[in-house]
Amino acid sequence: MKSGSNARRGMWRGILRGAVGLGMALEMGCGPGGPEVAEDLSAASMTGAATATAINLISNGSFETDLGGWTTWQATLSRVALSGAPAGSYVVKVTPAAGTSGGYSIDDAVASVPAAETLGTYSASAYVAAASTSAAGKTVRVALRRTSADGTKRVWEQTATLTQAFQKVTVTATIDQPGQGLELYIFQDNSAAGDAFYADALSLTAPSTGGETPPGWRLVFEDDFSGSAVDTTQWSMYNSPGHAGNGLRRPSAFSVANGQLVVTAQMVNGTLVSGGMAHKSNYKYGRFEFRVRTEADPSGATSGVVLTWPQSERWPIDGENDIYETGTNTNRSSFSTFIHYGADNRQYYYNHGVDATQWHIVAMEWEANALRIYRDGALVWTLTDQNAIPDVAHHLCIQLDAFRATMGSPVRMYVDWARIYQR
Repeated sequence: MKSGSNARRGMWRGILRGAVGLGMALEMGCGPGGPEVAEDLSAASMTGAATATAINLISNGSFETDLGGWTTWQATLSRVALSGAPAGSYVVKVTPAAGTSGGYSIDDAVASVPAAETLGTYSASAYVAAASTSAAGKTVRVALRRTSADGTKRVWEQTATLTQAFQKVTVTATIDQPGQGLELYIFQDNSAAGDAFYADALSLTAPSTGGETPPGWRLVFEDDFSGSAVDTTQWSMYNSPGHAGNGLRRPSAFSVANGQLVVTAQMVNGTLVSGGMAHKSNYKYGRFEFRVRTEADPSGATSGVVLTWPQSERWPIDGENDIYETGTNTNRSSFSTFIHYGADNRQYYYNHGVDATQWHIVAMEWEANALRIYRDGALVWTLTDQNAIPDVAHHLCIQLDAFRATMGSPVRMYVDWARIYQR
């Protein structure tokens, strides 16, 4: 299975025993951490908290100093000092241009989300009020318009009836492909001479990327990969033969860019070079959580995996928890969770059935009586077989493993952040 301090286990997975699903899967062991990972923090007194603050993607939503970032359709804009403004002292007044009929709007001058990376539900809101007697009782629409790479557009909108009092209107839209853009606009229907409306406190927020500390847990480790390189005080990068002897695992496979860890598998001078790394601290029980995606691999040579591996190195008897494992399917149409246990390497298996090339937040809660798997905030699988739940300390590993000696174009695995919690 392995030999030497830098070896990493590599073998084809055998017949699934005790499995809850069927299908071929590929083994992704995390190897020993060596003396530098001997620390066991299962009873650690470390404390911490991660909090999430929604960031407004609208740079000028309250018009306190200027009208920058906004344009119109069949309208003019002006800043108005208004007592009781929802945010600050000023609001924007939107007035239809002379001769306008049918409608007019205020629009973001440039798409507020030019090319989304985070998939999910975006939420926009604005406070609106009638700025003239004639506008009262008319309909205003707060809308998000999504544009895809092929030019396809879709609009989500929420309507409200204008009154003299400000009211908050909220609309949500879905980004389901990387690179899609979102524009925000507010449109008044059935306009006539003398109409106008006020708007203030415009906001647009992206889906949560998992910054919240779950109730009942305390943060003991976090890496958001905000530096310029892997933090080697926390991680040990492999420098060894590749999985099952395929190519090499080298620290050069790792880079950090745009706040993300990038693991690249590629041919270098005729050799397939990829990488893996192990966290240097071990924990008995805890919540292990990360945000990850893996590119498609047309050559079917690689598999992305995030797992926990026993500090004892006694595999498989002390278990292996493959929390996220893509396998070598070329289009990454899904990923799976595998739990290994017992001297004969029995396995439980859960197929997530979602696109592994897209971002997902995956978490494993490991306690004495249960393993719980979460995906994108939802509990999707619970395992309660006591024989399958490890009762010894493990450490977290991130790997892009090679299952062939050669491959075509480079393939990358991205990790946005990794966190470990204790009760």
